[in-house]
Amino acid sequence: MLGREDAEYGPKSKVGQALQKAWDDAAACRPSAQGLRSELREAARELGMDVEAVRMAQLHTYHAQCLTHVDARSPVRAAEHASAGTSAAPSSRAARPGGDGGSGDGPSLSPAAAALKLGEAELIAHEYDARTSVHRPPASSAKRFVWGGGAASCGRRGLDCMEDEHFVYHGLDVYGDGQGRVDMFGVFDGHGGRAAAQHACRALPFEVAAAMREEGDDVAAALTSAFRRTELSWCAWADAAAEDSGCTALVAVVVHHVGLGGATMFVANCGDCRAVLSRCRSPVQITQDHTAAVQAEAARVLAAGGCIVPARDGSMRVGGVIEVTRSLGDRRLKPLGLSAVPEVHEVPLQEGDDFVVLASDGVWGALSNACVLEKVATTVKHVDFGPKRVVSEAYEAGSDDNMTALVVYLMPPPDITVGAGSGQRATT
Repeated sequence: MLGREDAEYGPKSKVGQALQKAWDDAAACRPSAQGLRSELREAARELGMDVEAVRMAQLHTYHAQCLTHVDARSPVRAAEHASAGTSAAPSSRAARPGGDGGSGDGPSLSPAAAALKLGEAELIAHEYDARTSVHRPPASSAKRFVWGGGAASCGRRGLDCMEDEHFVYHGLDVYGDGQGRVDMFGVFDGHGGRAAAQHACRALPFEVAAAMREEGDDVAAALTSAFRRTELSWCAWADAAAEDSGCTALVAVVVHHVGLGGATMFVANCGDCRAVLSRCRSPVQITQDHTAAVQAEAARVLAAGGCIVPARDGSMRVGGVIEVTRSLGDRRLKPLGLSAVPEVHEVPLQEGDDFVVLASDGVWGALSNACVLEKVATTVKHVDFGPKRVVSEAYEAGSDDNMTALVVYLMPPPDITVGAGSGQRATT
């Protein structure tokens, strides 16, 4: 059925092309969401489509950016390039942030993280690739099921203002012994430009893995260290490049306990991205939003010598400039009391934990925790559908920000074969 939907409603189909034309024709005048939906439905009626089919096709057109970041220098591809004696980085990315350690083409990584990224130290990854049409759960011997995927949309701001980033990694051999398994997920919400978010998205997976090897079982310390290294490398480069962008960051690491059968999720948060767990069908907010409206955060900023000033829209802002009180980057705002130190939460996974949603504030600003979890729970339990449903609903609810959502399923979906591998295309 998935293959049939791709054929009939995909971007290259007659339906998809008609809907894309309606979108392109209307883009210049920036119509309201309701007006755009009317035009899309009118185009669909001419083709004899029903409303549900229109909604499915809208996911292809509204959210053309519903893609998970796939770095050309992923651990697997980097190792292949290294063994072939070629550069792991395409020349087109040479001037972009996220360079490999010591290359001079952007912020550097720590030596240990650079070794992982360049394939000098083994790091076996099963990486989610949003360019495939149908994903299947990754093969794994771990007893705790973990399967995540993501979606993102520039929303009403347009592609030129898309500043969100995210990553998904499964089955990382972080400790290098082939025995353990770590799954890692991240969401980054940029501001003042996309560069800081891009660097954090590309650097943090490797910095976290390297720090975990150094810190052993102290995953919380490893996450804090990885954030610190990423912040220092970014700011050192940004000072020289006069780059002022910053980003909030949310990273979740699931550590599977070898021989014990359980797993623990560690969540590091720096800013107002949020992680919410569905436990026994009830929302459990794992992270706290780091904004100037939170009393504890405001007190920390004041103690650091900063100030909190109300803005014209009624929001409280650090120095009257920015709502978040923690972020990576923002080199000019750090003297105002902004911190790059994450809060780390440890969550032992237990029976009744269904899934966790990691999302940027473009989602949470439009939908409540309970609403997001209800949307995921009533959608096909699949990484190709859950995250897109969240982003679509946030757009429909009026979000005027970039939107990113990851859904990490913690129980096997029904009627899906676990261990079939990833990147397989539908054949029916």
